[in-house]
Parts: sequence; C-alpha cells; structure tokens
Amino acid sequence: MSARRGPIVLLATLLAATAAAQEWVVDVAGDDAGPGNAEHPLRTAEGAQRRLAATLAGSRRGAHTIRFRAGVHLLTRTFAITPADVPDDGLTLAGEPGSVLSGGDPAGWEPDGRGRWRLRGRPPLALPSTGISLDLTPLPATRWPAEGGAQVAEIEVDGRLRIDPPPPPGWGELVLSHDWGTCRAWVHCDHGRIPLPAGLRWPGHEGIAASRGRQVVIDGLAMPASDRARWFVADGRLCLAAELPPPGTTWLHRLEEVLVLAGNPEAPLKGVTVSGLTIAHAAWLRPPGGLAGIQAGHVAVGGRETPVGALPGAVRLAWAQGTRLSDLRVVACDGSGIVVGAGCRGVVVERSLVEEVGGCGMVIGWRGGSGEIAALAAPWAAGGAPFGTVVRRCRVARCARLDWGSVGIADVLAEGSRIEHNLVEDLPYSGISVGFRWDTSGTTQRRTLVLGNRVQRVAQRLADAGGIYTLGWQPGTVLRGNLVEQVGRHPLAQGAPNAGLFFDNGSKGILVEGNVVARVDGESMRWNGCAPSWIILGANHMVQKDETITLPPAVAEGVGP
Repeated sequence: MSARRGPIVLLATLLAATAAAQEWVVDVAGDDAGPGNAEHPLRTAEGAQRRLAATLAGSRRGAHTIRFRAGVHLLTRTFAITPADVPDDGLTLAGEPGSVLSGGDPAGWEPDGRGRWRLRGRPPLALPSTGISLDLTPLPATRWPAEGGAQVAEIEVDGRLRIDPPPPPGWGELVLSHDWGTCRAWVHCDHGRIPLPAGLRWPGHEGIAASRGRQVVIDGLAMPASDRARWFVADGRLCLAAELPPPGTTWLHRLEEVLVLAGNPEAPLKGVTVSGLTIAHAAWLRPPGGLAGIQAGHVAVGGRETPVGALPGAVRLAWAQGTRLSDLRVVACDGSGIVVGAGCRGVVVERSLVEEVGGCGMVIGWRGGSGEIAALAAPWAAGGAPFGTVVRRCRVARCARLDWGSVGIADVLAEGSRIEHNLVEDLPYSGISVGFRWDTSGTTQRRTLVLGNRVQRVAQRLADAGGIYTLGWQPGTVLRGNLVEQVGRHPLAQGAPNAGLFFDNGSKGILVEGNVVARVDGESMRWNGCAPSWIILGANHMVQKDETITLPPAVAEGVGP
C-alpha cells in the first residue's frame, strides 16, 4: 500500500511546489490594480514587490520571478530586496531586452525669454549636484576650457586660487586634479580668482593637495551655445547650451542607489538572481562644501578631521550570499556602477557591461555607501570582508567621468576574489586595482586572482597609475595571463610615472606570471615603496613601444571576455 502511494505522494508534492512558483510581469503600460500576469501586467516595481510580499505572507514555498518588459521603469525610491522578499527557493529579477530601471526624473525644456532653454517647471537651483542624461547617454556640463589647459597659477594668502588663463565669471563646479585624484566643488568665478572651499582642503598627502601647476577645468559655466548636448547654470537654473533641445528624453538623476540587494549579519540575503536589466540615471549628491578625491573612488569631505567616504553605487550588495548578476548594463550614472560590499559571499557578476559612470565601474569590498561615511582604516566587522566574489567576462569602459581617480575594477581588502576575462578600457586612472593598504600590515586582502583580462587605454588623465595596480601585503594573490596595453599620460599630469604593472606601497606576496605589457608611456613594470623581491615574478613579456605585439598562445586564447 505504501509502495503504491509513494509515487502519488511525491507527484503531489512536486505539483504543489510548482504551483507555488509565481511570476509577476511589470509593464510601463500596466496597472498595479491588475493581477500582474502576462495579459494584465502590473505598472511599477513597487506594485510587484507588494504582490510578492502578500504571497510570501501566506507561504514562502516556491521560486518566484519579477519580470520587467521593455521600457523605462521609473522608481520613486530605491528598489531594495531584503531577506523578507525572498521565498525559500529563490527570487529572480529578470529584464526583457530594452527594460530599464531608472533612478531619474523625466524633464523637458522651455525658452526663458532671453534666448536660452531652461528646464521646464523646475524651481531655481542654488547649486545642482545631479547628473543629466539624454535617454541613456550622459549629458555633460559645459566645460571651460573645452580642451583643458588651465592651471593653478597661485594660491593666495586668503586661500583663493588664481587660475591662468582666468575663467569667465559665474557659477560652476571647480574640478581640480591631483596626482591620483580630483576635487570637486561649486564656486563662483570672479576675474580668475576662486575661493578654495573647505571640502577641497585635504592635507593628507602632497600628491592630493592643491598647489601651483595643478590642472583645472570648470564645469557648468554659462557658455555660448556651441555644444548641442551640454548644460550650464545661469540665474540658479539649469540651461541648455544649444539653439534647440536635442531629440529624446532628458533625465535628471535623482536616486543615488537604484537597486540594492542587502541582508544583515543575522539574516543574510540568499537565492537572488538578477539578469537582463539596464540600470540607469543614478545620482551622486555631492556635499555643498565640495570634496577631495583620494583614490579608487574614495573621497574626503571637509578636511583631515572628517572620515573618508566612498561614492555610492547604482547597484549595491551587502550581506548577500550566492547572488548572481548576469547580462546587466549599468550606464549613465554619476557614482560607481556595481558595488559588492560587506558580508557578501560567493557573489557572481558575469557578462555585464558598465559604462559612462562617474566613479568606479565595479567594486568588491567598498567601505561606505549612500549617506554613509566610514573611516578608511576601520577594520571590517567580524566576517564582513567579501569572500569569493567572481567578476568575469564583463566590459567596463569610460568610467570615472566625475571622479577621475576612480578605476575600472577595484578589489578593496576582500578575500578570494576572482577577476577574470574582462575588458577594461578608456579610463583616466588605473584599470584594475587590488588592495587598499599602504604598508605590509596584515589585512583581509588575500588570494585575489586577476586572470586573462585585457586592460587598454588607461591613465589618460592622471599620474601614478597602473594598468593593473596593487597595494599592501596580499598573500596568495596572482596576476596571470593579462594583456595591458596603451597606458598613457596626459601632458598636464603631475606626479610619478604611470606603469603597465604597478606594485605600490607594501605590495607583497603576489605571483606575477604570463602577462603581456605593451605601449606604455612610462614603465612596463614599476615598484614603489616595496622591494622587487617581495613579488614572485614568473615569465612576463614586456613589449617596447616600437615592437610588434606577438601574444603567447595562452594569452591570445584566454584574454578578454
């Protein structure tokens, strides 16, 4: 009797589990009052999350899916998934081709009666610190001078900067470059003399201090209508430097974080998959007094006494286990792209694209986030260092638009990360950065594998950079089979030489083998504050500038996505 009932009971159990799995469809033309199926989809992500919560209140069985159809899905608040939102068998956030989660507001333009176009229906802004996009393309501010070339001529006794050549009068965001970082603050230009805001007075190191000869540009000054896709500030309003608004939708970046997947030490997030989505229009709300960039997306606000913080990430994970991000696109965001933060275990980011963001492309082990300031030297909470993160077959390009000292992929005091077969390109500073301690003190940084990546066209603006850059003692770290080429140097860059492979202060315990370095405007391999004997060197191929690159078969077959 029991033998005959066994298959029937098993089948009933399987059918019940199958029945418990549900999918909610979100369509910009849907209705949150509907059932949320393919024929009658919901309208918002928040509506789908409410349906999910109601279902889980009755039963936590099954594997559920929220599916986003093509279109720009506007978020009124950060779309945050917590352990309470995840059924026992997992949750999938899936995007169909053309589906966008947006942290922005759509805006239009109107004539202001003086030959300019301003944002329609918007109140005057004192000092905007938000980005603007045209569809999925960042809309930059006007830049003075357009091609660079201005420098600090003098720091006067009263703390003002004298710029040569003098900028035109008006409000703009001062961008002051250092050796390996930038400062940003809204200032009023007055006949070439600019006050040095408190947020820019970071005295921690001469390499990131304001001094004569530093490169200066000013964003957002009122300029002639010569650029069709740029904005400026006039009379406290955002205006367009164009005779007519360009076709498409203008988006004001509003939310600093668009998608957050976060648990906590007592209840980590498990069983979440995100695939196929585009994340766009995330903001970076800079403080009124400005900030000083330090390195790899870390910033100081208000001077030495204020702790160090970090740029927000459009996508942030914390205390997430086994989470998989695949086939994502993160674009047109002001902060960093994807941040794998404290407490994460076994997170995989694969086949994804991050481009046109203001900070780092991807970060493993970030300290800090939106609205959060954390001391750089503070240790991780027990078990808080990310472990076993994998970033593979991704493309990271044209990042660090706003913070020039940010990098493509940063591994910050994490353990067991694998950064493999990625394409990292077109950056003002370093490509891949591993470690964040300037001495040989023991940290959680260990056993990072940097394998088969292609890093090209980096160090285009700042100095002291590396195609692949390391800091601190990191036993078990391996750099193998990477191709680093076209490491440049800007004519106005100040500071130490750039390098293909750069082992900076305290770098120790790293195996380096099978890498190819070519076309470096500096040194192919450089040591600073560490001894060559601290690095375990295998066979690497350093190509001279005029030498034809012939890749070893192992590198040629395995490099890049």
